[in-house]
Amino acid sequence: MERCSVSVVYRPNVRNPLSFMRESQSFTPDFPFPTFSVTIPRMRRLLPILCLTFAVLLGSAGEGWSADLTKGMDAAQRGDYATALREWKPLAEQGNTRARFYLGVMYDKGRGVPQDYKTAEKWYRLSAEQGDAGAQFNLGVMYERGRGVPEDYKTAEKWYRLAAEQGDADAQFNLGVIYANGDGDGVPQDNVRAHM
Repeated sequence: MERCSVSVVYRPNVRNPLSFMRESQSFTPDFPFPTFSVTIPRMRRLLPILCLTFAVLLGSAGEGWSADLTKGMDAAQRGDYATALREWKPLAEQGNTRARFYLGVMYDKGRGVPQDYKTAEKWYRLSAEQGDAGAQFNLGVMYERGRGVPEDYKTAEKWYRLAAEQGDADAQFNLGVIYANGDGDGVPQDNVRAHM
């Protein structure tokens, strides 16, 4: 038989599939399995680099939002609303639901920014449309009380219901109050639904 040089020989039914990998072995094949060449030394150096690069990129994507949200929350708890605004605004503009909610609260309460119900409603709505129960509840309050928006019990009922369906207890309570009282214009009194 002819001698050949290979890096890897395929052998089925080997208990440790990597145990047969050797660098530049010379041998005489005495079995009918196919042989092929793979450059092991380069792969050994390249694979850890690729794995590490992938892990860093994957990890940093989610952590960037989380870290900035955390920095903003820490700043807001210290009363440093300028830093909180600086951390949250870019995230909110990129679509981060919690950052949008936090900006809504800042504008609603006038913390670090002039109180502006219209801007608060904008950020709450963007967050609420992404399914944030807190933003849905706060929009319900705004519509029920007419803060920055026309007083509209039907719209308030919609936002309370969406938050209540996610288990928000305050929204469930306010929804019950709306049904118990009714408004005569869009949400009729309904004692059965009020007690659900």
